[in-house]
Amino acid sequence: MSRGGRFKYETNILMASRYGHHRSALWPPGPLHNLFCLDLAAYAPPLSPRFYVELDNIRFLVAAEWERCKAAGTALDRRFAEASALAAAFRSLSTHVVDEQDRAALAHRERAMLTGYTPEILRGLAETDEKLTVVAGHLSTWFGKEAAGRPTVFAAIRDEATERLVASTTATVPELADYVSRIDPDLMFASPPAFSSTNVFFMAGEGNLHPKHVAYFLPEDEGVRGSPYKKTYYFNNTHRAYVSSISLPLYEQYAAHDQICSADSLDLLPALGVRAHDLGHSVNRAKTTFRELNRRHRWESVLLQETAADVFGALFITDVWPKHFQYSAEEGVAYFLAECLRYVDRGLGLFPDSDGMFLQLNYLQQHSYLHIDRSPSPRLRWDPQEVVRGLQALARVLADVVLSGDAGAAVAFHHEYGPSNRSALSGLLTSLESRPMASIEYLQEHVVSEHSKSTEAA
Repeated sequence: MSRGGRFKYETNILMASRYGHHRSALWPPGPLHNLFCLDLAAYAPPLSPRFYVELDNIRFLVAAEWERCKAAGTALDRRFAEASALAAAFRSLSTHVVDEQDRAALAHRERAMLTGYTPEILRGLAETDEKLTVVAGHLSTWFGKEAAGRPTVFAAIRDEATERLVASTTATVPELADYVSRIDPDLMFASPPAFSSTNVFFMAGEGNLHPKHVAYFLPEDEGVRGSPYKKTYYFNNTHRAYVSSISLPLYEQYAAHDQICSADSLDLLPALGVRAHDLGHSVNRAKTTFRELNRRHRWESVLLQETAADVFGALFITDVWPKHFQYSAEEGVAYFLAECLRYVDRGLGLFPDSDGMFLQLNYLQQHSYLHIDRSPSPRLRWDPQEVVRGLQALARVLADVVLSGDAGAAVAFHHEYGPSNRSALSGLLTSLESRPMASIEYLQEHVVSEHSKSTEAA
């Protein structure tokens, strides 16, 4: 990142996706970071101690692979150099697991280590209903950091309460499809990917750097494109930590509104928000293609696709689901704005999804669906019905200029409302820039480090 700071869009965008050399755990680079700790031991299942020793062995192998990739300086094949050792470690993990479905999932991933993904392995993973998930691979990192996948391993356990919550949204899919068709009759609703709501209890490699991901989309994030077998692995505990430690404090500081999400709604909205975004990606036209936009400007393509998913997802949680779940439309809007602030706080020209959240606030502000007072300090004033109307208007525009496949119109729309046009939100950005970067740090002392013990003994 340039010395100008994390909100200097024009200089930051020139370096987008070119941080493959960056080794610090903290990204984007900056002088100050504010870390909030999340103790993963609270979510670790009561498995054999040897299971956790084996996880540490996998951490050691992934760390070595990460160093190998960084030393190469460029993206390498997504296969591990020590694939046989990793496969053996996965085989060992399965001997400490009781559930048959969990063992089956580990066996599929063990085979994938050795052979790469085959249609049979992908189908097997999609059809396996595992509660315990362990994934090791060259997973995608932040697109603004680099386009390559980097070695990562995570272990997560299903969160049954949020799993049931997310599963209950399936019954509303026909209503969501009808809702988007009323926004634009040419819009259609594709079949959404599978979704697993989990609590992460182990993370190593690239995924343990900053900022943390709240979900991985497999196998796409492993470099497998076009597979019919897809699943989103959502980390409920990570996301809740972000919302409680960063999003809500930002909202309390910058929103001139008494509405704050209740404790009960916070048991619902983070998971519903991510699922709504996931479903938002399923909204398209029969002939939607991003091929020309990808060719002309990959950053803007990713940004606008994320923006469309955000906006349709925000409409789902603010205008459809409140009557189905125990929260109000006002709480849905407050959650949406709190998350917008958290993403924008990460900077501009560094993350496409952060730029996309900026675009949404900029559009709503410029068209007076919400208002940002400039003095004595920036404060967001809003009415829930007006924000919903604004999101509906933005959804119609996105359907016309992004989902239509008109690359020229999409680029023009981005230039009008994206980070290159910041005057309407300049006071907010100046205030945010005075704060340090914020992220979540994982505490993982429950994973016994046999390699560290060996080093200390030597």
